[in-house]
Amino acid sequence: MRMGAFRLAVATCLVCLSSSFAAPVTINPTPLFTITPATGGAYANIISTGDTQRGMSYNPVTGNILIASRQSATGIYVLNGQTGAIVGQLNVTGITGGTFPINKVGVASDGSIYVANLTTDSTATALKIYRWASESAGLVSSGNTAPTVIFNGDASVADATATNRRFGDQMDVRISGGNPQLLFNSRSGTVSSIVSITNTADTTGNTAQKITTDAVAGSIGTGVAWGNGDTYYGKAQSNNLRLLSITGSSATTTTNKAITPVNTSSLGFDPTNGVLGILNYINPGPGSPAVQLYDASDLNAAPVTGSLSSTSNGNANAAGDIDFAPAHEIGTSKNRFDSLQFLHARNDSAAVYWHRTSVPLKLI
Repeated sequence: MRMGAFRLAVATCLVCLSSSFAAPVTINPTPLFTITPATGGAYANIISTGDTQRGMSYNPVTGNILIASRQSATGIYVLNGQTGAIVGQLNVTGITGGTFPINKVGVASDGSIYVANLTTDSTATALKIYRWASESAGLVSSGNTAPTVIFNGDASVADATATNRRFGDQMDVRISGGNPQLLFNSRSGTVSSIVSITNTADTTGNTAQKITTDAVAGSIGTGVAWGNGDTYYGKAQSNNLRLLSITGSSATTTTNKAITPVNTSSLGFDPTNGVLGILNYINPGPGSPAVQLYDASDLNAAPVTGSLSSTSNGNANAAGDIDFAPAHEIGTSKNRFDSLQFLHARNDSAAVYWHRTSVPLKLI
């Protein structure tokens, strides 16, 4: 889920701040497309007024969007990244177990796809991670390949504290040293877990490393994103944003920043442009920031914010996702434009937005 950025620039903007970005950045409040329960039709199997869709990721290889949904049945749905049209579903044969059999989905930079269940106690019910080698391999309409279970174990590594054993509320994926690394934060605890995948054929050799942190219990459990190098971000509702640095099996907070409004949790990081995105999980209403973009090199600088038009109600689970799309050359200008895409999965509604900035964050 770590990508760069792209999308056609537009003239209309809501906010125009220079902040400390390479150029003034704006967020267009009008999404490229929106899908809500009111959309109906085939989307009724994906987006509902329940809390069944909490995970989304962008595929940098195909340009499509993947959504993990338990609305009508366990399903990983593929949507066209430009129109929102339903492309199809992945083969989910063999996906079982957990408080929820699926909750989060992530796509690595090579197009490999990862899905995790949700477990409220990984010592009793294993955290399970599934993998498809590619979108085309997993789509029922093409390869129709069932996923491979690549991890089935205790992400807490037998932690004695019960609050440190719930995993799967959020997840981020990256390729490091040629191997996938999946990052999780415990929902109400103080630990994180890194699942390193060295074997994509089965679970053999794939291990979880518990990371103890100096975070307050419950303060990093609903937002996670890999940062640069051995760093990562964590957040939870009504808690500060933390940037943590890993040394061995522990992580220390290097930045502890209050975010306004406090109803923010889901995180996404764009390493190419150095942008951190934060999502307001409560329907903020007109004029209130639903999306904030921070210059990751200067988190104390004022963020670029955007208000969104949404009729959805509150989201007590603080669930959702933000993901960035990769760089795209527009004509001959070779400008890199930022595009913010996210799924906001509320208790009784969800929407997919794709937002575009009107100027480049960086020039290629």
